[in-house]
Amino acid sequence: MAFQSPSVNDTTPENAFEQTYNDTFTLLNEDNTIGLSLPGSMAISHTDLVVNDESALLQMDEVTTDRQYGFATLRPTYYIKAKYDINSEISLQIGPQGCDSNNDPSDVGNDDSWGMNAITIVNIAPSGDTADVEYGLPYADATYDVASFTVNDPTNRNKEYSVDLRIQLGNDGAVHANASLPDQTNFIGVVDDVYHLAQTAYWPTTAPTIATAPVVGANDDDILAATITPSAISGHFASAMEAMENDVNDQENVLVSWTISFDAVAHHPGSTLSQYGQVNNLTNDDPFVTGAKIVAQTPKEYHVKVSVEHGNVESLVKENVYGILEQDTTSSLENTA
Repeated sequence: MAFQSPSVNDTTPENAFEQTYNDTFTLLNEDNTIGLSLPGSMAISHTDLVVNDESALLQMDEVTTDRQYGFATLRPTYYIKAKYDINSEISLQIGPQGCDSNNDPSDVGNDDSWGMNAITIVNIAPSGDTADVEYGLPYADATYDVASFTVNDPTNRNKEYSVDLRIQLGNDGAVHANASLPDQTNFIGVVDDVYHLAQTAYWPTTAPTIATAPVVGANDDDILAATITPSAISGHFASAMEAMENDVNDQENVLVSWTISFDAVAHHPGSTLSQYGQVNNLTNDDPFVTGAKIVAQTPKEYHVKVSVEHGNVESLVKENVYGILEQDTTSSLENTA
């Protein structure tokens, strides 16, 4: 799969009260993530990654900052967005003409109020995903020193090859790992010369080809040195490298589940929801056009950690993620509040 991070347009000025107040109706519909900021929260359950140390020895043998966008709107950098018929949870209460609900004649036109039922959308990720869900989680690409392979000759000359594990975390929670040896220099091992023996040094690798013990004749010239390459080392320890890769790859996706919740909004002319309806001169209980969005004000920290060599715990990604609902009457998702 292709790992991508969501693109964000950062050109809109912060706290642009007048501009945003007048343009909110359009912005909530046309921008991919801008939504009316309402009381609510995001919850995410995910797994952390544990890579077991597969260090081994080969012995030679002689044989966001999140940005606030204007008044009462949020443009999250990282998010999970679900399509839902928000309007089905909203009702309009018409106030007395000429004054507000407190009978204050100076507040003409601001008397109508919109209320909203509590909304909770729960999804099991990723197996329960549908076309109604869009992920904009943070992308990560990091490399960790997770183990080492040591090659040693009979004279106790040795070389240690560290094992790097590159872990890629996609913006949908998918994860993939690949192990490699960053040091690509050869190692030459030697054996001590014993005058009464015919000697041939070799590295007893087992993969990708098996290095069998050479046949040495009594009158053969001595071969007291043998070279081993990183490629041969990777082949010999291929099963260990694969095991470390599979510690990550077997998980496939770090997401376990997520929940987007919005609190109920009571009918009040001064609420954010009511102000949105008033400013945009709405007259019905369907204030959101298809594509318009609401954003839960409280994000959830998405902190994926990796346990690597010697029990060290590294942070793969740590960002706030917001929950977004997008108006769509065809959504198959249900409100479980």
